[in-house]
Amino acid sequence: MTYRQVKSNTLNMQQGIMTERLVHGLIALIVVLCGMYGYFVASTVHHVISRSAYGKQAQSLTSDIAKLEVTYLKLTEDLTLDKGQALGLSEARTISYVDRAPSRVSFVSKTSAHEF
Repeated sequence: MTYRQVKSNTLNMQQGIMTERLVHGLIALIVVLCGMYGYFVASTVHHVISRSAYGKQAQSLTSDIAKLEVTYLKLTEDLTLDKGQALGLSEARTISYVDRAPSRVSFVSKTSAHEF
């Protein structure tokens, strides 16, 4: 064999090894990308399911609050001055209000959407 033939065979072998590494690398990349795709799809499905469950729970809580409001209104209708006096309560002689001074610290931004 001549020097050129040996060099040509060596280059062909190196190209074959590089091609094989490239194919293995691409296959590994495809496997990783498919795994990531599966993870993100599963995560999305999980979040959609949990959001619908939270929506149902919020509806249930809203319904419970409405029932409690109705019960409260019924109980306040039954409360009269005579019942209060029977429980030992009396009418206030003077009515006082507590007022808190506004905070001395305030922040107004020149870029604020609300101008004073």
